[in-house]
Amino acid sequence: MIMKKCLGILATAVLASLASGAAAQEGTGAPKLRVRIDEIQLFYPPSAKAKGLQGKAVIACTTSEQVIWACKLDSEEPTGEGFGAAALALAKHYEGSPTARDQSSSYAAEQEFVFALPKPKTVHVRRTAYELPLQIAGPSLDALYNAWPRAARFSGTEGSAKLWCTVTREGRLQACTIAEESAPGLGFGEAALKLAPLFRFAPALKGGTPVAMSFPTNIVFECDIRCRRFDETVGPPPQWLSAPTTADVRAAYPPAALAQGHQGYARLDCAVSRAGGLTDCRAVAETSPSEGFGRAALGLTSLFRVAPQNWDIRQAFTVAFDGLVGRPRRVGQVASASPGASIKPAGVAQGQAHLRCRVAVAGKLEACDLIKSVPADPEVARLALANLRLIAVQPWTDEGRSTVGSTVELLLSTGPFPAPSIAPAPIVSPTVPAKVIDYRPLTPLPTKVDISQYYPARAQRMELDGRVVLTCLGVKEEHLDGCQVTEETPADYGFGDAAMKMSVALFYSPEVIDGIQVDAPLVMPINFDIPD
Repeated sequence: MIMKKCLGILATAVLASLASGAAAQEGTGAPKLRVRIDEIQLFYPPSAKAKGLQGKAVIACTTSEQVIWACKLDSEEPTGEGFGAAALALAKHYEGSPTARDQSSSYAAEQEFVFALPKPKTVHVRRTAYELPLQIAGPSLDALYNAWPRAARFSGTEGSAKLWCTVTREGRLQACTIAEESAPGLGFGEAALKLAPLFRFAPALKGGTPVAMSFPTNIVFECDIRCRRFDETVGPPPQWLSAPTTADVRAAYPPAALAQGHQGYARLDCAVSRAGGLTDCRAVAETSPSEGFGRAALGLTSLFRVAPQNWDIRQAFTVAFDGLVGRPRRVGQVASASPGASIKPAGVAQGQAHLRCRVAVAGKLEACDLIKSVPADPEVARLALANLRLIAVQPWTDEGRSTVGSTVELLLSTGPFPAPSIAPAPIVSPTVPAKVIDYRPLTPLPTKVDISQYYPARAQRMELDGRVVLTCLGVKEEHLDGCQVTEETPADYGFGDAAMKMSVALFYSPEVIDGIQVDAPLVMPINFDIPD
């Protein structure tokens, strides 16, 4: 078995996958319901939180592969503190209306919700104790949904953003800047900035006294039932050979809507012929049906083409009519290359070039400029540019826009390489105001770790998951330093030794306060998970 799941580093967890009981129907598995840690906090019973109580609740739902409904309380601990009602209220946000197909393939399953109070983290720098800010309130699910960038929400595209803000002594966020965002160009960073005023924190403490501190805040936009994809089956996105250009989309824009500055989206479902063309297309959803966005999108279907198919399939995709039509922008799409495509004559060292190009018809790249090459060798740049003829960018994004005429940045090797990737957006260093403590958390640096190289052979054969907790002295020269195994479950299967070997391959930017490294021990949980 080849292990493909990445190593689970839980030092700064964002998502919580809820544990679940066995399904009543053999082989069907548990409902695929995941909620975020901050969602648990939103529904935490106020009276229990005031008392400092933690608890859990188990609910039983009717479920199919895509939807849950008719949830009922099975048990709660402790009783009478509101944990059961809170779990049902949270699950209600994810309940949907089952179709006939859902009902015919439904089964019963249990889901456990664990309500745990966050704990403040204390770190030490040169014998001075700092208690880091602790989030105590955040945006509601409705606020997150309403702030979701409209095009991304319409196509079911999930995303996140990291903000660098000052947490004031009153616990509010000020002077926020966008540090990182997933799928750059979709607006997740701007959406996160709009939500910043809704956060409340217990302020940072220095020696027990409230202080202002620069602090990162992650905001995640994930689907609940209100933003699930419109098509019934969620398959891989189409690999377009050709698609409408921005000029084609602009020409198809409903005239009345364009004149009034109205934007709209349509979700199409089409049959794909074995030759790769689209037939039997239907508009399964659209904004403002009276304005004709669905009809306009259907008028473009003859311009789409995918790779020839060995059998008949159906494909769903989005067409966006908005202010971004025809505007050059950086595309958050991964470029593709022919298998094994590379050029490396004998005697030339392998290198990498960072390029900026314009997307031409059918996703080909043109008008490319070299931003940087490593090493700074003209031959590396020349060979990288020569490789461009082997590469094409998806001419249509998952969010429903043409990339033709847009600008992309990509990293390209001159030796053997996997599919080239779009260059990551640079991390923005915050400008810290005077008298504000600058906190920088422990940050994983980009590293590729194949867990299959470390997974204990015996545990792999028995399909056992494992968990190890390493306690380290800290980070030294971007490596974990002075680590030892302080927890290993299950024991005697080699997970501890595997984690120690893996720790050597991990790179981190150390945790610092005002440029001085934190001297407290580092606790690093590592999960070994068998893929589903």
